[in-house]
Amino acid sequence: MKLRVSSGTQNRNHSHSTMVWLVATVLTLLVLLGATCTAPVAAMTAHPVSHGRITGTVINQSTGAPAPGIAVDVGGRVVYSDRHGNYERNLLPAGDYTVALVVAPEYGIPAQDPLTLTVEEESTVVQHLFFTQTGERPAPSENPEVDPNASLPPPRIAVVQPGETRWVEVGAGIGVFFTSDDLDQQITLKTQLVSPDAVPPPNPGESFVGNLTQVFVLDAQGDIVPDVTFENPIEIHFPGLAGLAPEDQPESLTVSYYDPELGVWINMPTVVLLNGNISGFTRHLTLFALSLPDDEADSGSGS
Repeated sequence: MKLRVSSGTQNRNHSHSTMVWLVATVLTLLVLLGATCTAPVAAMTAHPVSHGRITGTVINQSTGAPAPGIAVDVGGRVVYSDRHGNYERNLLPAGDYTVALVVAPEYGIPAQDPLTLTVEEESTVVQHLFFTQTGERPAPSENPEVDPNASLPPPRIAVVQPGETRWVEVGAGIGVFFTSDDLDQQITLKTQLVSPDAVPPPNPGESFVGNLTQVFVLDAQGDIVPDVTFENPIEIHFPGLAGLAPEDQPESLTVSYYDPELGVWINMPTVVLLNGNISGFTRHLTLFALSLPDDEADSGSGS
């Protein structure tokens, strides 16, 4: 099935350094293959500006397993590893970037000093990061539930059929795009715009730009189906910043989704479209946000 309900990831413990090396090698191949084999629709209409990408997997050397929810500083901007341990920052101009793990001292010790990586135009730099676990991972902070009464405007319900190419409007130019290959069964979506005051706060150093988007799959009774995963990435569109031409949109604009299990916002692969819209790609439906670093938002880039 191209739509499946996931019950979460399973950790497998490996104690030997050989296994860690094998994991890193396989992950590198998967990241590179994923970067070249996945061809979302929006990529065909992306603005012709050359950008680079830094990605990789955070690996716990004590277990040999990928580590989710770990902070990584990429060029002065903090991103988090997803449930599979993968981190990402894209839309990077060519240049040198410092990459470093940000691990709580009570949880682990980075195995590498900060690294300087060179990103060239239209290139993907894969750098895996390792740490040694020294204690129990801190539990994620409790975050508030999304207030359904804070939606702007009221929620919308849409039915998407298998084999259908469909734009599902959320509001204010925000929407979800499905291609004919994304589904093999009918789904019902609940979509709504949400006030930033009604959701978990952004990651440190980040500010939301405008309203957020909530997208969920509903069952036959109208209840939210938790943790739905798609085999093909689903495309989420946000309008670019008002008053700016497509080529002038800030390169630091980020589309991210909120992972309630990890308690952090996860960066998504992103492209800038010819019309200036920003598109991100994800296999999970949850809360989505467009954000900027605090200093750029404070200077008026996000207004």
